[in-house]
Amino acid sequence: MIAYIHGKLVQKSPTTLLMDVHGMGYLLHVSIHTAEKFQKNSFYTLWTHLHIREDAHTLYGFSSLDEKGLFLLLIKINGISGNLAITVLSTFTPSVFYQLLAEKNIKKLSSIRGIGKKIAERMVIELKDKVAPYEGATMDTNTMDLLEEALQALISLGIKKIEAKKMLDQVLRKHQVDISLEKLVKLALQAF
Repeated sequence: MIAYIHGKLVQKSPTTLLMDVHGMGYLLHVSIHTAEKFQKNSFYTLWTHLHIREDAHTLYGFSSLDEKGLFLLLIKINGISGNLAITVLSTFTPSVFYQLLAEKNIKKLSSIRGIGKKIAERMVIELKDKVAPYEGATMDTNTMDLLEEALQALISLGIKKIEAKKMLDQVLRKHQVDISLEKLVKLALQAF
């Protein structure tokens, strides 16, 4: 798997970047938000995801891990291809998308080109537990990533998912969200 690439941007369009990495050209499919951040003939590092299908190998590029994380969540939903996930990322930044999910704003989500009402409803249903698993949480994607890692750590210690979520919710109510993963897990275990 190609986790990231670092190279010189030699060509760009609104949804693709051609990167020269030590004499080899990589074509990355990107969101419009990512493409806007980069200028030709400069060096950049992009997070990547190689999507392999029977008929194609497609390399997707992301300017941030937040964007990549949302992409990976989206392509797990039935009916959302890699290209459609890029369209979602081109329409909304991850933070705006997560806010729309939290609000269950089907109308706005279905306004994305290629997303109808049924797929928008499926996104809300399938992603609500993955992106907002903690009561009353309005948080950035870094915090959500931290909470997801803490949740996985607690589950790996043999705690049921529902219990682990309750424990993390208790910790967040008492403490600032801005804590380390280790401290969050430790405090959650103490709350058990």
